[in-house]
Amino acid sequence: MIIGATPENDFQILNLSAALYRTLSLKRVFFSAYLPVTSDERLPASGAVELDREHRLYQADWLMRFYKFDVSEIIDEDNPYLDPQLDPKANWAVNHLEHFPVEVNTAPLEMLLRVPGIGPRGARLIVKARRTCCLHEPELRKLGIAYKRARFFITCNGKYAGTGTPFAPGALRAQLAAPIDGGKHGRRAAKQCQGQLSLFDPLEGQNQHGKRIEEAQARDALHNAQGTSAHDAPTNSARAGVDDALRTSCKASTSSTPMTAQKTSISSSSPRSLPEKSTLASQADGLFGWQHAIDKQKACA
Repeated sequence: MIIGATPENDFQILNLSAALYRTLSLKRVFFSAYLPVTSDERLPASGAVELDREHRLYQADWLMRFYKFDVSEIIDEDNPYLDPQLDPKANWAVNHLEHFPVEVNTAPLEMLLRVPGIGPRGARLIVKARRTCCLHEPELRKLGIAYKRARFFITCNGKYAGTGTPFAPGALRAQLAAPIDGGKHGRRAAKQCQGQLSLFDPLEGQNQHGKRIEEAQARDALHNAQGTSAHDAPTNSARAGVDDALRTSCKASTSSTPMTAQKTSISSSSPRSLPEKSTLASQADGLFGWQHAIDKQKACA
């Protein structure tokens, strides 16, 4: 789905994704931010780059696919866009504090998956590890839990770890809010072209095809200046090789040397004396020039 090129909001996009997962058993939905490459009036207008919005949609999509969230829990029609300052999972937790804090040593897997900082792998490891020991902060850190975020929503053996921060939506939002860190996805914005790409207007500095055409024209001009026909003759090196082979073949045919001696003289010549057909074809400038040279050789033989 292209994000930002059309007026659909996040609520419509996520509901469409959820419908595809539910009705068609779709494996995955991909999102791509719309990045205009020029200011052409025929293209959709975009006030800002939609990369941050794309990142939030991917996070919400993962909640539906791996965390067992329903789309109605992530977004609603009254707030049709995802919060750019808070990831969807933390936003849900902050707005549903009645479910927290949860005890990591007794909470079911479904509830552990809703704790910010605990992913599917970490939740499964917690369920497995608590069968043999009581989990505290050191054990949770060893299991790969993002304890800095999870501590506001869990208790370890009855002890709340998020002390010092009021257990209220505003205070928790201030602790969890952070700019989007999507790696190097922002590079795409820096690679926008200065103009619309065209088949007839090659990009300046990358016109390799034009350079090859100019080089070919220069070679043709040089051949014409030297009296070389560009239509029915091979290149100078190919012509020299063919002429040597023709002279050798003619001398052998006029002499009384047996046929075996003739073959020996031809085969013992240097590799450039009698080029292969494929070599003549690749070196010839004119159309069917290599066939003309071979026909001469056959006629002389």
